[in-house]
Amino acid sequence: ARDVARLLAFLICFCLFLPRPVQATAPLGCEDGAQNSGATYRICMPAQWNNRLIVYAHGYVSPTRPVGIPEDQMRLPGSAFSVDQLVTNQGYDFATSGYSSNGLAIQQGIAELVDVVAIFKALKGAPTKVMLIGVSEGGAITALALERHPDLFDGGLAMCGPYGSFRSQGGGSGSEGRWQLW
Repeated sequence: ARDVARLLAFLICFCLFLPRPVQATAPLGCEDGAQNSGATYRICMPAQWNNRLIVYAHGYVSPTRPVGIPEDQMRLPGSAFSVDQLVTNQGYDFATSGYSSNGLAIQQGIAELVDVVAIFKALKGAPTKVMLIGVSEGGAITALALERHPDLFDGGLAMCGPYGSFRSQGGGSGSEGRWQLW
């Protein structure tokens, strides 16, 4: 009986620390769809919309991973909330794209987030304000998209992106010659 109790206690503790499966479909209140580029978009509506749209530019995804919305980047560390939940809980609508390719996908990210705004407008109507927020590679996407599309985005927040000298931020590993931002 003692061995069975130890085994049961071990299995319970083991199961508590197993990684949780990544959600493969859109969360409640959200809808996923396909863009013409092959990317997946996600649009989430709050219960009461303030007529403002937050567009999210995710960070770098390894080229060895499947193309799609990186669900691991949608979860907030140390929280039960996801990025889309945090945004929609504040009354904003949320939209993002998984981009049509992984790896360094800055140009694709810009084009596909611009497309997501057009898709949103076609499906839900035109918001009064559109804000773009990005982290890591999404920070670079945000900074460049704001510069290139001031007529589309009313403002943005670019966080932790490779700004300025992209080559020196690469650490001189020899890979900087492959990085082409613009």
